[in-house]
Amino acid sequence: MGRATDSVQALQQQSSELEAQLQGEIDALGVTYDAQTETLDRIPIKAKSGDVQVQLVALLWKPTGAGG
Repeated sequence: MGRATDSVQALQQQSSELEAQLQGEIDALGVTYDAQTETLDRIPIKAKSGDVQVQLVALLWKPTGAGG
C-alpha cells in the first residue's frame, strides 16, 4: 500500500509540474501574440448574381393624417 501511495503522490507532483510548465508556455504565447495588434488585410469580394439569395421582402405602411 505504501508504494501505491508513493506512486500516486509522484504522479500528482508530475502532473502539477506539467500544468505549471503548460501555463508558463501559454503565458509566453500571450505576451508574444496579441490579437489587438495584428494587422488585417482588406480583401474585396464581389458577389455574383447567383450568390445572392433574398430571404425576405417586406413592406411597412404607416398611415398618416387624421386619426392616424
